[in-house]
Amino acid sequence: MCKAWTGDSSTTFASGQVANQPNAQDRFRYHARKYGEQIGQQNYTDCVDFKLISAEYRNSFTPGATFQNYRNETRNVVAATFLPPNWESTPTPEEKGSKASKEAKRPAATPEAAVAAGKSPAALAAEERAVRATEREAEFQRKQAAYESGLAEQKRQVEEFERAEAEFARKKAEQQAKADAVMEAFRRQSDAHAELMRKHSEENTAYREKIARLATPQTTAKASTNDDPNTCVTRPEIRLNDGGRGNTFASVINGCPQKVDIIVCLKRTSGKWSCGATFGVLHQSKATYNLSDSTGETFVDAVTYGGDGKLKRPDGK
Repeated sequence: MCKAWTGDSSTTFASGQVANQPNAQDRFRYHARKYGEQIGQQNYTDCVDFKLISAEYRNSFTPGATFQNYRNETRNVVAATFLPPNWESTPTPEEKGSKASKEAKRPAATPEAAVAAGKSPAALAAEERAVRATEREAEFQRKQAAYESGLAEQKRQVEEFERAEAEFARKKAEQQAKADAVMEAFRRQSDAHAELMRKHSEENTAYREKIARLATPQTTAKASTNDDPNTCVTRPEIRLNDGGRGNTFASVINGCPQKVDIIVCLKRTSGKWSCGATFGVLHQSKATYNLSDSTGETFVDAVTYGGDGKLKRPDGK
């Protein structure tokens, strides 16, 4: 079986399987070369004679089949239409010319010529056998050289395939290493962010606990609600960043049955107090105050609405 292809073409021209003829490979190469000269391109050929052959390798010589080359590229196999009928057994013009030239150079081997040259018919026959043996040896050497050339080409193709495989494996390993490095960097960033959020949560919890400790009840005196409404006004509820970043919001609820006047104060970061008073707060109603730069420390005072009591301030005024 023989095949031919042109450069990087995806089409391979194949002979299919034919009977093994002594000069079949040379005849295929001759016709493939002539076809390449007609289309103005160089053809490459490959032939194989065999007893056993794998199905995959056979496909590369079988018209209508496809196969993968050493680069993993798909090649389509079509019939080599440039081959004449019975090409494997028909001598090419080159063979005919070579044979005619040999015959022309060969001296006449007639009995008359032998007698004229002083040679017996037996000597002439021996010379003829020697010439034919020389021709057979030359033909064998030519086929041997072609066979060894084919083996060398096959070895070259195998080595090129192995180099391509090694390069592919190297690039794959490089890509995997880069991907692993990216994943490791992402993991470290994630761990660092988680640690930052944990510390932020701890700090926020500690700040809220501090605010809660500062918001102590304003009085524990046992007196009637009319005498001291502070006994029934709730402890301040503190909300941080309420209404905006850094804004502190404080509120209390009037738990007394009567209306009361309530003052709510927040301490500034400068150490000074800022206060807001709400008058006539009904039962279960709120008195509120907010400040944008508060430390969270509060002061609350309450008196009965319309009574004689006066609201106190944290600075004693």
